[in-house]
Amino acid sequence: MSVQEPALTLRPAQETDERFLFELHKTTMTEHLARAARVSENSSKMTV
Repeated sequence: MSVQEPALTLRPAQETDERFLFELHKTTMTEHLARAARVSENSSKMTV
């Protein structure tokens, strides 16, 4: 049996990672947050 190198390695976060992470968050969450706000607005107008 041979020892394989890990497919993924971790490293401590660096200051230079910040811009990438903000862009990633913006790209992946903007649509979700917009939909969530619409649901919240619509649900406040619902009556029982």
